[in-house]
Amino acid sequence: MSPQAFFKSQPPAASILCVVLLVVVLAVFLFLLGFFRPEVGTRHGTLRVCRTEPCREYARRLRATLNTSLNPCEGFSRFVCDGWWRRSQLSVREEAFLGVLREMSSLLSSVPVPTTGQTTLQRAAAFYRSCDGVLQGRSDQLLKVKRALLDAGIVWPLLPKDSNRVDLLRTWFHASIRLRWSPLLHVVVQRAPNFTTVVLEPLSDFERILRKHKGLEASDHEAKVYFEELRREFGGNREYDNAEEDDTTVSFAITKDLARSHLAPLRHAFEDAHVSSGLDTAFMFGKVPGLNRQRWLQELESYAGTSGGDVIFVSKKPSFVREFLGLWSHYGENQMHLFFSWCVVQTAALFANQKLLFNFYTR
Repeated sequence: MSPQAFFKSQPPAASILCVVLLVVVLAVFLFLLGFFRPEVGTRHGTLRVCRTEPCREYARRLRATLNTSLNPCEGFSRFVCDGWWRRSQLSVREEAFLGVLREMSSLLSSVPVPTTGQTTLQRAAAFYRSCDGVLQGRSDQLLKVKRALLDAGIVWPLLPKDSNRVDLLRTWFHASIRLRWSPLLHVVVQRAPNFTTVVLEPLSDFERILRKHKGLEASDHEAKVYFEELRREFGGNREYDNAEEDDTTVSFAITKDLARSHLAPLRHAFEDAHVSSGLDTAFMFGKVPGLNRQRWLQELESYAGTSGGDVIFVSKKPSFVREFLGLWSHYGENQMHLFFSWCVVQTAALFANQKLLFNFYTR
């Protein structure tokens, strides 16, 4: 069959695809030919081909990705990439990312960090080393993490006694403004001469928690193993043989109930389209019993300061904020504090030790 007859017999889209593939294969062939064929004489001398070491290295890498035993017309992606796939577990982008990460790690490891008077770079280097030490298992920051959570009023997995009044607003502000471990709603306070703006946004950490629990829905066993590892670590490695009957600590059953009653409606609210808007102050100061203007201003002043005058609440996820306060109002401060603590603990655990990192990312 002639080429003309072949193309006439094909649908237009198939013909176009064949032409594109032929052009790409020809371009790759000519490119490789320029690297690997012997120098060809011209009337001006020899053909000028890049033969520096970087060019040679690039050519070797390019050649290694090809599988010339395959027919590019039958599988062009495999023809171009099969060599890479056979010798690499990661994609090109992932390997490039890890290369940059290794370079950054080497750079930050070489930065001297004094104990006082640190620059921004030195603080970044110290923070990175701390995270890398946890990831590599060289350090265990669990005690420091638990101490920071205790300062915020989070005692998970212990259940607060009825006689111990919890203060969710203070815990929320402390976890967000001081620790930046408030995945449900992060608080940013912006002061102007005559008013104060409070920005309330769920963090990407909340998306991570949603994905985690979505993945655990298929296996009750895996969900329980994940929960028990957190409870054991944050509970001081205590063994919970009669966990479900222990009324002093959170049980797996309680956590499952919280996921149904709190996490599910917040997931739906989170998935609403982004519509940045102001929030009605009457709603913010009146939706939850006891969460009035005076209590808001007291905690705002304590943790961030205010400018006096009006307080304006804004959010890109107003329906999420309303759902959060609605759950607080419906279930009460104690139960909402328990759910909030559970979310914060899952975020803080990633800064604690290698065991908890693996618990989150390998289940």
